[in-house]
Amino acid sequence: MITECVAILAISLCMIALYVRTGHGDYALSTTPILIVPAVHLVALPVSRWTDPIFSGFPPQSIIAFADIGAVAITGLLIMFFAGKIKSAKIKKLYVCTLGGYSIILACAFVHKTLSVLWR
Repeated sequence: MITECVAILAISLCMIALYVRTGHGDYALSTTPILIVPAVHLVALPVSRWTDPIFSGFPPQSIIAFADIGAVAITGLLIMFFAGKIKSAKIKKLYVCTLGGYSIILACAFVHKTLSVLWR
């Protein structure tokens, strides 16, 4: 899933750069929560191998899955923080549903792909 994470991060960063270049820094800032899940997944891969001797009872895949779930929790907190600044209730619901749904679905895909190795 390394390639997918890098692609997601690259596209998201391009989107944020476009917002900044067009003068919508507030949009760019409110889009940053979608960077957390793929970034944490990328960081969790080498960290899980590094901590493998410490947590010898856990497979490295479970550590990556826990990191992905923690990333969704952090993303949810940031989404709610940024949603608090939106005045329109309709746009606030749309923002929370789309970014929250995207992050949850992405994390579920990462966790499923990571843990599917253990189920074989």
